[in-house]
Amino acid sequence: MAESTRKSPPRKAGSGQRRKPAAAPIDPEKVAAAKAAKWKLVGPKKAFLVSGSDRPGAVAELMTRLAQAKINVTAADAVCGGGGTFGAIVWVEQRDVAKAAKALGAA
Repeated sequence: MAESTRKSPPRKAGSGQRRKPAAAPIDPEKVAAAKAAKWKLVGPKKAFLVSGSDRPGAVAELMTRLAQAKINVTAADAVCGGGGTFGAIVWVEQRDVAKAAKALGAA
């Protein structure tokens, strides 16, 4: 799992409210700079950093596991890593972290 700082909690789809970006800063100095710039930061929150072989449906399988466990994904970002790999960061509600870890085989 990776620690992340989210600017604000996500809103429900269709609520008419805009979503806020999520970030996973690695550099504590950048977090300090964001705070000094008066950014509203919430966190840190836990997220799952997932990587594997890039193939059609790889990320869909992750989402299916979470859906079958009745876990809502609040945000996700996935990229092709090159060399036949992918990487993804998946955020769930903090109350569901342990349950999601089990569903993803990380527990």
